[in-house]
Amino acid sequence: MTTIITCPSHVDAALVQLARAQRAIAQCKTAMEAKQISDIAEAARVYLERTNASDETVNRAAEIRTLAERQMGAFLKQAPKAVGGNPNLTGPRDGPVERPATLSEIGITKNQSSTAQQLASIPEQEFRERLALTKASGERITAKKIIRGEFSPAAIAAGEEAEADSENLWILKSRWNRTSKRDQAAFLTWAQTRSVATVTTGGSS
Repeated sequence: MTTIITCPSHVDAALVQLARAQRAIAQCKTAMEAKQISDIAEAARVYLERTNASDETVNRAAEIRTLAERQMGAFLKQAPKAVGGNPNLTGPRDGPVERPATLSEIGITKNQSSTAQQLASIPEQEFRERLALTKASGERITAKKIIRGEFSPAAIAAGEEAEADSENLWILKSRWNRTSKRDQAAFLTWAQTRSVATVTTGGSS
């Protein structure tokens, strides 16, 4: 399992740990492992914020933390609930009783469990849309913001703009694929000439 950052003096080390943490989310098998990944991402986020890293870099750490929290919530929702009582007294008499671990035993608070399970309860497509909307706006990614789904007008406008850009790119790509090689070459030559002229004159017409 990936461990907490060991080289806090280097931003590159934090970024390497983030990359490893992101890959580990798909491979983790328990809520405890997902919690460890979330802790790694949060440690990286705090460090990057303190070292005045770019907002985009800090948000990358926050995104990985949120993804890990959601994975933790999915495990918790599926896990059997721990019950009270003394298993030696209430269980069968023919052997020891195996009981589910409690939240405290795996290092998860009740608040963390509640937040994680709320994240996991959001449908996948909707969760991705909320996450993308927050990223497009440049706002800090937090579990609370994703759960509430409340975004500022600026965030909504940024998300709509990003969606429009994506749609325009798809249209351009589909039309490009239907264009002859000769026309593609002519367009690229024109675009390159146009770009050079714009840089030279400092404007566009």
